[in-house]
Amino acid sequence: MGVSEPPAKTREIVVSPTDPDARYMGRTGKPKGFHYLSHETSDAESGIVTDVHVTPRNVNEVEPVVSRMKHQIETFGFTPQAFGADKGYDYGSVHAGMLELGIKTYIPSYKRYSPAAGYASDMFRYDVARNVYICPNNCELHSTGFHKRDVAFRYSTRKKDCRDCPLRDKCVPSSLGTRTISRPYHQTEVELQQKNNMTSEYKRVQRLRSEPAPVK
Repeated sequence: MGVSEPPAKTREIVVSPTDPDARYMGRTGKPKGFHYLSHETSDAESGIVTDVHVTPRNVNEVEPVVSRMKHQIETFGFTPQAFGADKGYDYGSVHAGMLELGIKTYIPSYKRYSPAAGYASDMFRYDVARNVYICPNNCELHSTGFHKRDVAFRYSTRKKDCRDCPLRDKCVPSSLGTRTISRPYHQTEVELQQKNNMTSEYKRVQRLRSEPAPVK
């Protein structure tokens, strides 16, 4: 008796027969169907909408934000000083892109990952000049290269540094012999921009976002 092959996995692709440029949305709490997404920019002081850009629903709202800001600068001669948004925009590409345009970001930090062990990554100090991380026990983590999948550089300790470390149980996963830290590609720009969140201007910008547009 021959061995039958397992059925091949298939992926269902839903395409609108009348509007193939639209994309299907099936998020909880949202109307299911084929939709577009409207990306809007407004002036916080006046409440005036300064830009509207429409994309298929499957385009992440973060993707066009920098290019649309650049479009407004080049097209209308705007000179924006600050960009305020919710934590869904806390991406390295946004912080770096705005910094390149000379714009300060005021975006709440969004922690996407839980620490792999007791000590979170922010307890490791990054030495910019030497491109190494320093652990809570003052040992160095050296770069092991760039990982395309994570869009980040990785840094690891040496096994001999972790083997007899008094902090090992609080830091190194039991299944591993070393501790690894990932540094996102735009982390330097993110850290520069996130300093803005410690200012009174951050609170003002976020307050303007939550207030209704003024009536003229």
